[in-house]
Amino acid sequence: MNQKSSSWIVIGEVGRAHGLRGHFFVSKRNEPIPASCKELFIGLNPDAESGQLFAISECNNRTNSGTVIRVEGVTDRNRMEKLRGLLVWARRSQMPLDEEEEFFWEDLIGKTVIDSEGQSLGIVDHVDNFGASDIMSIKDTEGRKLSVPIIPDYVDMDFSSETNQIQLVVLASFFAEVWND
Repeated sequence: MNQKSSSWIVIGEVGRAHGLRGHFFVSKRNEPIPASCKELFIGLNPDAESGQLFAISECNNRTNSGTVIRVEGVTDRNRMEKLRGLLVWARRSQMPLDEEEEFFWEDLIGKTVIDSEGQSLGIVDHVDNFGASDIMSIKDTEGRKLSVPIIPDYVDMDFSSETNQIQLVVLASFFAEVWND
């Protein structure tokens, strides 16, 4: 979920079906979909119009397994299954953000990551979440990758989306043996 778009952000993927009437789970998302979000774009890129805009007809954020959504025009499981795996985009303006406490993943991509002494580790390539915390993937100048959880044990959480750097609270040597080629 690392695509950038001017007025849209990726909020997940179309996951598995829920029932027979076109409902689906939003996978790769741990947060509820806010009530202010009235429409979704499902596809590769809304700016390139490679996909389709849908109005949300139902949204249930209270399931134990995550958010279940139904969009207008998708009324059965077969139609829903054709969308499975596609990116789910929301308008940035419809996604409230407490800038003191929160950030959009897209705002981290391309930032330089520096250690506690100012040494550059590389650039944020993408961000994921597999359940425990957000994890940034850092790519160095040699093409190696490093995954770092975005938690206070590793990252100075006072970073701003307006700066071009993310400061770590540990030395680069802390990660010396965990880089992937």
